[in-house]
Amino acid sequence: MAPGASPTTINVDIADSACSREIANPQHAPRFNYQMGRALLAKHDAKRAKQQFELAISKHYRAAGIDLANLLQDDAGGVIDPARAVALYEEAWNSGVSLAAFELGRLYENGVPGSQTDARAAFPPQCQQRLVLVSERG
Repeated sequence: MAPGASPTTINVDIADSACSREIANPQHAPRFNYQMGRALLAKHDAKRAKQQFELAISKHYRAAGIDLANLLQDDAGGVIDPARAVALYEEAWNSGVSLAAFELGRLYENGVPGSQTDARAAFPPQCQQRLVLVSERG
């Protein structure tokens, strides 16, 4: 439940227990859904992590959008959805989460990790237009 903990340093047994206890309370803060999502991701349970990130986002926990967007670019998540990842990064960026701008830029530059196709082809038309503008500016 410590803010800023690196995913590699999460003790999944302790985190799972602590977060489970917190989210059992009907009046829990959305931060605990986010933290539970991170713990589940550390346990390699992408499906349940996605559900917790979605819950946190539905309760306006801005940072959860970044983790969900990252998950939507990973085969382990079960669903690769670059357009939704872009929308989540943009929403987080527009709501003041600075890291989202970096992640969005990285996604535009590199495309979806592990993709064998042209990175730009994975994005919806409005994103492709932005990529053309960025490329023309150098």
